Amino acid sequence: MRTTWSRLLDSAGVTIFLVVILSTGLSPSFSSTALADDTDSTESETDSSGNSDSTSGKDGDNSPVPSPTGDETASPETASPETAAQDAPPTEAADQDASLGEPAEQATPEALAPPIPRVGYKKGFFIASKDERFKLTINGRIQVRFTYENTEGEPRGHAGQFSIPRARLKLKGSAFDRRIAFALQLDFGKGGASLKDAYIDLTAVDRWLMVQVGQFKRPFSRQQITSSGKQQFVDRAITDKYFQAGRDLGLVVHSHTKKAPLEYSIGLFNGTGDKAQLEGEVAVDPTSFEGDITSGKFSNVPEVLNPMAVARLGWHTKDFDGYSESDTSDSRFGIGVAASALLDFDADKTGDGAFRAQLDYALKCHGLAHTGAVYVATQQIDENFADQDLDAVGFHLQLGYVIKGVVEPVIRYARILPKGDNNDSQEILGGINVFMFKHNVKWTTDFGVLTDEAEGSDPIDFRARTQLQFAF
Repeated sequence: MRTTWSRLLDSAGVTIFLVVILSTGLSPSFSSTALADDTDSTESETDSSGNSDSTSGKDGDNSPVPSPTGDETASPETASPETAAQDAPPTEAADQDASLGEPAEQATPEALAPPIPRVGYKKGFFIASKDERFKLTINGRIQVRFTYENTEGEPRGHAGQFSIPRARLKLKGSAFDRRIAFALQLDFGKGGASLKDAYIDLTAVDRWLMVQVGQFKRPFSRQQITSSGKQQFVDRAITDKYFQAGRDLGLVVHSHTKKAPLEYSIGLFNGTGDKAQLEGEVAVDPTSFEGDITSGKFSNVPEVLNPMAVARLGWHTKDFDGYSESDTSDSRFGIGVAASALLDFDADKTGDGAFRAQLDYALKCHGLAHTGAVYVATQQIDENFADQDLDAVGFHLQLGYVIKGVVEPVIRYARILPKGDNNDSQEILGGINVFMFKHNVKWTTDFGVLTDEAEGSDPIDFRARTQLQFAF
């Protein structure tokens, strides 16, 4: 019996012979199956596993592995060139050539590159990740206004000036998840900078249950909730500020105001508003009447919480946009109604508790837009918060009609009737809107009379305002 070394030498000799044959371009005349067996054995001997006898017979001799057809050996006569080409194992050169070629499924540069975010314009310039988990929208609004006022009195007063009442920049969007929304709005109008909105809005149940925290508008009064860029007139009615509509710091649980037909909001706020107030002491010079702050600072965060609760409940017809005053889209008939309540608790025991309530509505139909609201206010008159007395009532009515989507004549009447005699205020205005790109680019002009019977006030005999708005 031959030794293992003899078998190795014989195999090496056969390998050298095959290399010579292949290099000279000659075809072997022996079985391709036998070549496969010898090649497999050679590869097995040089395998990194070290199992040199993995393809040898059970008794350790060099008997060939049975052919795929079941025969012990394959004769040269029964092996066709096609079979030899199919059964022949890949040579080292072939393996090397295959390794140099491209894989069957090679990643393309586009697949390896990070996803390209989407950018564009849709109700503002936006940038968003491909999966929409991150999105940022940028909005801006500039209002340039000229105001002329003719006041009663002796002598009669005339005043006219240009102003930029609003120069807003707003960032809004979502992060990590569409249900986590945020907004930040700054105002650079009137020669200064101020923070208008800064809040986070979390969605627990789509359309129906959302939690908003930060600084934003109290859900009180449709006209206040409606953006100043979507008004029929240059500015809101005189009832807006009088009945304490505005922004504040707090928390509100709410539904979506447009996607759900039933809307609700209930929240708790500081009650200080969005404008900073002095919390401290001021020393006043009796000769120059100039003051120096000796302690404290300007802030809209109270040292002692005096909470204000606000609630709103409303309903509107399907697809009705009740928070844009003009009907620039020639929409079908739609209507929305809502009621709001505001409780200013006397938590600091200063006896200044108050209650405000209002009922508002809006309707649109093919260019016609009509809105209105009625207000009532009471004031605490004793140490007990429940002891309230009527303080004032008020209302406002507006009507406009968009012609050919371009021109809208508008009229407004507003009135405030405080407690007592001879202290009423009223506003009678007419105006016209010229829409170049709906509310985004429009020219608004209004004019009329404002009367204030309160003692010490200067009634405006006539006022005219014209304003160009650009928004994106």
